Amino acid sequence: MVKAETFQEGHDFIYRLTATRKDDGQPMESQYYISPHKAQSWRDELRKTGYGAVVARIPADAFTELTDAELDVLAQEEREK
Repeated sequence: MVKAETFQEGHDFIYRLTATRKDDGQPMESQYYISPHKAQSWRDELRKTGYGAVVARIPADAFTELTDAELDVLAQEEREK
């Protein structure tokens, strides 16, 4: 596992901001940020324009490193869908 410090010093969490549709609240698109300030800023911007926004976080050290071969297999599987 990659330690949070190797992701970026001082950032222990990754924040996922998911925009939701105005009409039915269904998720549209997610973006990822390392700063709660950035996630908050974009959340507020989305809400000003009438969209919904949901923020979640995950520990930055939850990432598992992939070998080149593992990534190649995953990318190939995605292309074949």
